[in-house]
Amino acid sequence: MDWSSLEALEEILKDKTSSIGKIVDLLPKQIAFGVLQACINTRPTYLLRALHPDDSEDFAKGFDAVMDGAEYAKILRGLPIKRGGLSLARCETIAKPAYAASFLGSLKSSWIS
Repeated sequence: MDWSSLEALEEILKDKTSSIGKIVDLLPKQIAFGVLQACINTRPTYLLRALHPDDSEDFAKGFDAVMDGAEYAKILRGLPIKRGGLSLARCETIAKPAYAASFLGSLKSSWIS
């Protein structure tokens, strides 16, 4: 699969976000929040670490848009808990640092070996 093609990223986005509506509708709000925070919101992290930010920008925006629509205020989503937020990372915000950390980590491991 060509991960950088737009069609492949759209398919991955649908796969990663297909369960969000069901989780929010079927589970009590506190449990739904825990599942969204620990399971769903972490799904795109590998993709963001593996793809250059220019290639993953639309995917990150699309994932954020779906997560923002899951009954949680857009502003509160990215704020830390101590500031009254939900502490759910926004993909668009973490895409570049995630890629840079992965890239630098691979350089470090290649120097050690």
